[in-house]
Amino acid sequence: MRAHAAAGDHAFLIMTHRHLDWLPDLVSELDHERSRFVIHVDAKSPDFESAPTEAAVTKGRIHWLPRRRVGWGDFTQVACAPALNRT
Repeated sequence: MRAHAAAGDHAFLIMTHRHLDWLPDLVSELDHERSRFVIHVDAKSPDFESAPTEAAVTKGRIHWLPRRRVGWGDFTQVACAPALNRT
């Protein structure tokens, strides 16, 4: 059974593929004890390190989706979106 978010919780669903240096700053600004981050990083993104982003989330929770190749503006992008909501 899947646990549902409590009233007042905030889920941030993020799909990204480049310029990933901004990601720790973004989650840091949105971090709160009632925040949940669900993040997909495109498999084509080279040299991505999750540690800086994980370190930026000190109060909320973070969940990484398995990386897969997504063609931006392609059906694969649409197909990836439901995975963000299932987590």
